[in-house]
Amino acid sequence: MFRILLTSLAMCAVLCAAESADPFDSRSYTPGATGLVITRFTPEAQAAQLGLQVGDIIVSYAGKPMRTQAELLATVKDGTADAAVEVRRDGKPIIVTAKPGKLGVYMTQVEAGKTLALPPDTAVVFSTVRLRTGPIDTWYDFIIDGKKAGAEHARIELTGDRVTIAVEVMFDGGEKWGLNHMIETGVLDVSGPVPRVVTQNHEALGDFRSSGRWKDATTWELTLDAKDEAGTPIHEVTTSTPTGPLINDYSFSYLPAMMPVTEGACHHTRTVPATEAQPTGWSALLVLAPEEIRIGADAVRLVRIEQRSLRSTGWVAWVKDGEVVKHDYSGGQGTTISVKTSKEQALAGLNPKLVPRTGK
Repeated sequence: MFRILLTSLAMCAVLCAAESADPFDSRSYTPGATGLVITRFTPEAQAAQLGLQVGDIIVSYAGKPMRTQAELLATVKDGTADAAVEVRRDGKPIIVTAKPGKLGVYMTQVEAGKTLALPPDTAVVFSTVRLRTGPIDTWYDFIIDGKKAGAEHARIELTGDRVTIAVEVMFDGGEKWGLNHMIETGVLDVSGPVPRVVTQNHEALGDFRSSGRWKDATTWELTLDAKDEAGTPIHEVTTSTPTGPLINDYSFSYLPAMMPVTEGACHHTRTVPATEAQPTGWSALLVLAPEEIRIGADAVRLVRIEQRSLRSTGWVAWVKDGEVVKHDYSGGQGTTISVKTSKEQALAGLNPKLVPRTGK
């Protein structure tokens, strides 16, 4: 749901370790069993520590068949004793014993033999015509569960054949998420029909910084500086050799501003996060029919563009005249939203500890 930077790098270690056999690093996936397939782990997930992997399909917990996420969540919540977790991996049964408490997995309900697939890729030519008249500079209210929690600022600017997308997010997530303040800047090469990341810089103010670049024509390099839970500095340099188009994930969420708004247009790409050099897998941007939504007191007709992924729920962007007017980062569920507003309104009531660094 949130693209929040990790204070621990446990998730990176888990995903990187399983990347070579990751069934979701693809555009389609056919499960071999019915149940709940693990798509990724939370930091320090119990399931990962038990040896479970991305792609394992949970078929039973504590002797009970598991078919829906609600069933598993309710069973885990009610559990007070160790429980047997049965999964299918490459068609073979594996059983591990879990302690009471959360498994720490993201999962998707699947049915044996029923393929999950991205919508068909089409020949999409992105446009920078709107940017030639000047930058797109937009402020948003950042809303969590119907309550304003902070602000988001995005600036998209064209210089020659480079587009710079800078996104600053700052919000108070309360006990669940705490204070969050991050800035990511992606520089994209738009000399061809498909935008391609050139450099990526991400800063979670205080303890986390990362920068990505092409080390050579085929090697993406990420340099990461952070602190572990004990406050010890971490410095890591990792690389990957991704295939296909590549874009950093914050820039990806604003790519709809340059998408053609023809219904059915669909663009496949791979996104690379701030926490690791290895892409997270294939995603699609799919243009849907225009629809009327409310922005404040006004009813506005906007083009709906959805991000689709085999791994996660995705997000929705609503676009008008080459500008993202609204984002729903929870995939249409309405729990995490940014809505266009004025700078003054966006910053009104902001926690004093969250001082904007962009758009001054």
